[in-house]
Amino acid sequence: MVLFSLSETILKENKTLCQTKQQAIGAPLLEKVFELDSVEEIFVNEDSMRVKFKEGADLKEAAGEVGKRTRELWMSGSEMIPSTYVWASGPKKEEELFISEAAQSEIGQEINKVLTDTITPSLASHGGHVTLVDLKDGFIHLSFGGGCQGCSQVSTTVKDGVEKILLDQFPEFKGVMDVTNHAVGENPYYR
Repeated sequence: MVLFSLSETILKENKTLCQTKQQAIGAPLLEKVFELDSVEEIFVNEDSMRVKFKEGADLKEAAGEVGKRTRELWMSGSEMIPSTYVWASGPKKEEELFISEAAQSEIGQEINKVLTDTITPSLASHGGHVTLVDLKDGFIHLSFGGGCQGCSQVSTTVKDGVEKILLDQFPEFKGVMDVTNHAVGENPYYR
């Protein structure tokens, strides 16, 4: 992991963990860094960025390229991570989430009904809950809270449980994306 210190605050009082190119969409800094094949994950807080590279990556070359891309973006004057970026919001409470219009559409309401009737009771038994945040690029974007936020088993829960249930009922979608900022959970598995 390589630490990059930034000369200005890019996430005011927030943190974000980005582990895929899909999660990077909407945040120019994360998109630029994830263009590099050697990047495995990015953790950003107020004024620093930690980049974990894939095993076998040439750290000197990869870190140099991350620095170059970060400087180019900063010099262009573009917003590095917009305040509307859902992964960057670092919600600690469900009411702080940005819920898109798509998530409130007719299909969004149908998905919410399945979440409420089928999935939430199981999560609630462990003190957790789930919120539909967006429907974008063929994916159902969900944010987990309570006992699920920061839980090391949430990725298994998403793939083996939640995604199967939702895709059985909504085959028009490609998959489910967990957009939770697990780094700010009560018991986070990544800090």
